[in-house]
Amino acid sequence: MPTDATPSSLPSGYSARIKQFRARLGLTQVELAARLGVSFATVNRWENGQTTPSPLSWQQLVRMDEGDASVVPTEQMPVAPPVLDFTGSPQVVRALAEGERLSFGHMFNPAFATEISQIDPLPHQITAVYQSMLPRQPLRFLLADDPGAGKTIMAGLLIKELMARGDVQRCLICAPGNLADQWQDEMWYKFQMRFEILTRETYEAAVSGNAFLEKDRAIIRLDQVARDEGLQENARLVGGHHAIPKTGLRYSTAHFVLNHRPWNQE
Repeated sequence: MPTDATPSSLPSGYSARIKQFRARLGLTQVELAARLGVSFATVNRWENGQTTPSPLSWQQLVRMDEGDASVVPTEQMPVAPPVLDFTGSPQVVRALAEGERLSFGHMFNPAFATEISQIDPLPHQITAVYQSMLPRQPLRFLLADDPGAGKTIMAGLLIKELMARGDVQRCLICAPGNLADQWQDEMWYKFQMRFEILTRETYEAAVSGNAFLEKDRAIIRLDQVARDEGLQENARLVGGHHAIPKTGLRYSTAHFVLNHRPWNQE
């Protein structure tokens, strides 16, 4: 790999060289991005030739390729043992212990989410979530029911249960624009899950260039993403555990999200 770090002198085959370098180290795009201090989507664009590395990033790649130990650490720094302190507040300790205990609640109660949510689920909602949805492998499905049957509650209950079990860390909800606020309110007041509605300002303010990378729980308006191929591509780069259109409205426009592979598969 050449040592000149200016963009004008990048080799024409820089994307292939980055791929070869990453393969020699045995790193994934996520691992290489972490060492360079960039997002994995940025590394993906470099390797696809969509963007060029900055001078600083190229210098880091060069030093890593030359075996600079200051850039590629070979061993972790020793961690000092924790200091035991018995002068803390017993209320705080109890709260921490209770939180740890509740993190294992799903192992003892298969319907644990119903106990930690502000809802009184109906029998058909329990049947749909715990007998039809959760047992499915792979976890892909279309939830369709009559208006007023409580599909939002069933969707929230499913997401809450999967998060309690540690199966979902990031979630994207795709809903019609006039229902985005309703989804946000119900996810918070009924399930204590805070979702952020993605707006044009959110996309423009994203430090990584991809707002989906920076939000673990997000709601996107269906009409907005259906007209913007750039947003669709950003969503595909990140992936999504669940994207749920309300009442199946305009299902085909949301199909690209629903059929995408889930986040955090590794």
